[in-house]
Amino acid sequence: MTITDLEIHYDRLGDVRAEILGQGDEPPAELIERMQRVRALIAAVRHRHRTERVPASRPPAGAATGVELGALRA
Repeated sequence: MTITDLEIHYDRLGDVRAEILGQGDEPPAELIERMQRVRALIAAVRHRHRTERVPASRPPAGAATGVELGALRA
């Protein structure tokens, strides 16, 4: 399941919630819990994608490392 699939699923759950509220009823706790789980999954996937793109242990490309390139050749 992709992040887009998760977002579509979350939107559909939101539509169901809105429909229930529109009828004057309270949405079931299971629906609210499922929405929270899907939202947490979306956040986790986004966080994972961010950390995979730029690992914290590596300096960005072209960043100064404190070592001269000439010193590496010696």
